[in-house]
Amino acid sequence: VRFLRKLLRCAFMWHLPQSSIKNIASADVILTQGVSLLKDGSPGPGNKILADVLRELHERFPEKPIIPQEELSLAAPELPYFAVAKRPKGGTAHHSNTAWNTEAVVAFQYAICEKNGWKKAAVVAVPDHQGRTVMTMERFGFAPIIVPVPGPQKIYFHPDCFYWSQRGPRWRFLLREFLCRMYFLLSLRL
Repeated sequence: VRFLRKLLRCAFMWHLPQSSIKNIASADVILTQGVSLLKDGSPGPGNKILADVLRELHERFPEKPIIPQEELSLAAPELPYFAVAKRPKGGTAHHSNTAWNTEAVVAFQYAICEKNGWKKAAVVAVPDHQGRTVMTMERFGFAPIIVPVPGPQKIYFHPDCFYWSQRGPRWRFLLREFLCRMYFLLSLRL
């Protein structure tokens, strides 16, 4: 029954309820998932949009520690980060792989949060990636709080993104995200 429930979440949970400012205020920490960098290594439109959300959160809640994924931190280098989830040295530059993916970023963030007793996390991620991010965070023991981000999803894409799934129409991203969800579910990592 648990597996079936997770399978249904993976297949059909694409639009999550966004949290109110009151709920976000109750978070212990702010965590982010980044978006593909551009081929020239710059942050690109997706990370810039999420960086604007992060700036607003920091302005409103300056006492909350922020632990972003490196790709997003490059779009807002002026913010005071508690730590940054950086890609392992020697890995494939700017590409998601078995060593650098949503789970690896959440694992890094969790290790820091566990040491500090932080469980409630305000989560900043692109709309179509929020579902897998939340499922992964729940598996690690977080209580995720979804921060509203601008839509529609297509504004996060750019023809010069490293990831093929973020260079073109939204269906590419949805296909990749669905396949990633199934992979992580079947490998018992969701």
